[in-house]
Amino acid sequence: MTALPNRLTRPVKLKYLTRQWLGAFMIKEVSGALLVAMLLTAVAASATSSQVSRAGQITPADVLEKVELLRANLELIRQALEEDPAGEPILQVRNAQPAEVYSQARNLEQLAFEFAFEKTRRYRPPSTMILGEVTPAEVEAVFDNALHAILSVNTSLEIKDSEAVVAPAVNTRPADVFNAAVAAGNTLNKLMKRETTPGNVFQIVNTATYLATNLHSVITGKPELPAPPALESDRSSTEVFVRMQRCFELIKALAAYRGLQTLEFDVDPSLLSQVGPDDVRDLAFLLVEELHIIHQNTPGASEPGQVYTPGEKRPAQVYQRVGLLELILSELVAAELGSGL
Repeated sequence: MTALPNRLTRPVKLKYLTRQWLGAFMIKEVSGALLVAMLLTAVAASATSSQVSRAGQITPADVLEKVELLRANLELIRQALEEDPAGEPILQVRNAQPAEVYSQARNLEQLAFEFAFEKTRRYRPPSTMILGEVTPAEVEAVFDNALHAILSVNTSLEIKDSEAVVAPAVNTRPADVFNAAVAAGNTLNKLMKRETTPGNVFQIVNTATYLATNLHSVITGKPELPAPPALESDRSSTEVFVRMQRCFELIKALAAYRGLQTLEFDVDPSLLSQVGPDDVRDLAFLLVEELHIIHQNTPGASEPGQVYTPGEKRPAQVYQRVGLLELILSELVAAELGSGL
């Protein structure tokens, strides 16, 4: 998904109508079903040919414009529902691989489909998951599914002004698409009034711990895991976030040993005091995503265990579980690099 500058150099108005355009021709009193069938076949073939030829021309800039258009329409919905805006994520990725952007696209598609179902009661099946390398066109198609689900909500809420103006993306990187998708997901969670709880984060961290545990048995050859750290009370979201950052650095070391690239992200130290549950959840998902890539590239690694629903948890319990993950990852790095980490 190589970043290429967009062809456009000035703001452009992108219009998505709430009512679908059914065709370019109105056929009146045409006798003979054969003529109509031939016309429809020709139109369909032309559209398919156009889509195929355009697929090879789609760039990350095109994909970003699609995500920004989705966000603009979410803003129209938010205003119509008179909901408070979601804050911008503190976590800003500066390097992402196409597979990681694709994963975010599928997450956003799922959220958009769930939100659309709440408002329209229409079920939409998820797109078929692509295994292996993905292209910008395939990523854009998933975002397009999410966009059309959101536009159906516009129609359901009778939002007349469904036009959104976005500036063309210039010199776009896959990371820009990734960050925009995360922000859109946060808005959808806000609109669906889904609050991130310590139990939610605990379950995500458990997924990462199961992956690390599986890697531990393969790489170290030890059947036993390190003992979990002591439970400490009164831990904040910021403290959990910082401990997760240390885990991510260990994961980067594991990936580098295998020649795998990982996400890179920036967090302004002055904003750490503003870290909230959503930011902790976002970073927890990144831990899982990167560990999953390492797991896929580790011969002998088996499927991790089924993650259970933990119920109510306190931030201190999440902090403890992240601490266990950090200990497991430290042993993995020590075994891989032969150093005494």
